[in-house]
Amino acid sequence: MTERPFISSVCSPLMDFLVQVDDDFLAKHDLHKGTMLLADEKLQQSVMESTNNSSPTRELGGTCLNAIRILSILGNQTKFMGCIGEDEVGNAMAARMKDLGIQDHSVKSSDHHSGTCFVLITPDGERTMVTHLGAASQLNQNQLNDDFFKKTSIFHLSGYMWTLPNLKEAAYASMKKAKENGCLVSLDVADPFVVQNFREELLGAINDYADIVFANEEETNMLVEGTLEQQAAKLKDMTKIAVLKRGSKGAVIIQGEKRFDIEPCRVDVVDTTGAGDSFAAGFLHSYAAGKDLTTCGNNAALIAADIITKVGVTLNNKVIPKIQ
Repeated sequence: MTERPFISSVCSPLMDFLVQVDDDFLAKHDLHKGTMLLADEKLQQSVMESTNNSSPTRELGGTCLNAIRILSILGNQTKFMGCIGEDEVGNAMAARMKDLGIQDHSVKSSDHHSGTCFVLITPDGERTMVTHLGAASQLNQNQLNDDFFKKTSIFHLSGYMWTLPNLKEAAYASMKKAKENGCLVSLDVADPFVVQNFREELLGAINDYADIVFANEEETNMLVEGTLEQQAAKLKDMTKIAVLKRGSKGAVIIQGEKRFDIEPCRVDVVDTTGAGDSFAAGFLHSYAAGKDLTTCGNNAALIAADIITKVGVTLNNKVIPKIQ
């Protein structure tokens, strides 16, 4: 049996702390539901203490690390690189990646605490994130090396890399190295906040590097104007494959003149944390295995639907045999 190549990522590793709150809590702290707020450590801690929850659910987080984690669980060879602190949280991150079989190429910072994300889940299942990047903000392009990209078929990264100048430089450098090593580049737009602040740069990166682009409905509307048909017409000229995640309406996949409509899987929503990341993982898992785009989309929808039925980005083992 031929060994499958790696699916690899360079991004910001975080430890997620998940807590259930009500809508009034978000309003009290002036948080916009469904988005991510970059916060300093003091503000993040203040929000967390206000929840009065002393034992939140804890799991590896960050858009790309969520995807890499699910990809590893699905049996793919995976690599990850970011920057973590020399602290208990960083040690827990490294141990969890090792347990999952993820090749961890992360660098360490002795001057910063590991990055954390407080995920606030409202009764409708929507997640709102208060993130302190900490050590994750310290990654720079000089820490990248060609060996990381070797034997990699797909390189995956997220729009969150555009939020800081050094991370953005690392994003461009990693996409360039990925291309030089024959990798496909997959880009998850990640958040409306990212598009709002870095739209033109993202569009440039999509045009110049991305082979596969993931965006939800709000992100798509901010990236390219018009109806879904008009958006599809624009996106087909920018990237090889555009995967438009539409929540309860399913997804639309655009490849050239072809359009593939993916039906949603109906489930009771508990927590949407990592739904998009898991959708991307399911798609990339199937695409790397040579599946057609409809199957890629259906598998992605199946995995994302399972993820949102419980708190935290955890995949039910019973779902794996159902993947085509």
